Amino acid sequence: MSRIPEKAVELLKENNIDPSQAVWDCHGTWVMKHWACEMVGASLGVKFKRPEIIERDESKGLIVLLVETDKGEWTYGEVSKANCKNSYPWAMAEKRAKDRLILKAAGLHGVVYSAEESDSFNETGYKEPVRTVLDAYNHNLPCIQAMRDAFEKGDLPYVVQCWDEITGDPEADANSGQNDKTLLWVAPAKYKDHGLPEPIFSTELRKFLKEEASQYR
Repeated sequence: MSRIPEKAVELLKENNIDPSQAVWDCHGTWVMKHWACEMVGASLGVKFKRPEIIERDESKGLIVLLVETDKGEWTYGEVSKANCKNSYPWAMAEKRAKDRLILKAAGLHGVVYSAEESDSFNETGYKEPVRTVLDAYNHNLPCIQAMRDAFEKGDLPYVVQCWDEITGDPEADANSGQNDKTLLWVAPAKYKDHGLPEPIFSTELRKFLKEEASQYR
């Protein structure tokens, strides 16, 4: 396997992100998780204007947004049924456009791609067998930390965004394929039973994810 591009490694480490948890080689294409793109963008001071709707046909799942930074860089975020299976096309179109602009600002355009660019990036390359709670914790630690920080700051939409990037369904069987959400859904008092250094989610954060998260999607 080839090495992660050096520039990407530098930017991620500057933001205390383990590159191995945020970037992977998907059949020769380097791909970065959306939450990692956002953290890099924030560190670079990338700010966005209000997106402009260019085209919409929700019956066909077609959304095209024009997104521009405060410095005049712009690009389109496109979603259709042909390139997205996600149930939230508006959010996906916005993510694609913003991640492209962040990667361009970082000097990584054409070198690293956002995981949101293609369903195939999420279906291959980064999924690996996880069978223990500790494995799932270590695998998703940057995302978990981002969720905790956002919850403390009251940034609830970002909490949900990070949670949605973790694979699986907390109501499903932990052994039903790749299901990190179930493995991470450990009661705070039980963390030592799984060899964890700390509780994964507080009682308050668990309650929010279970009862209120759907309001922010």
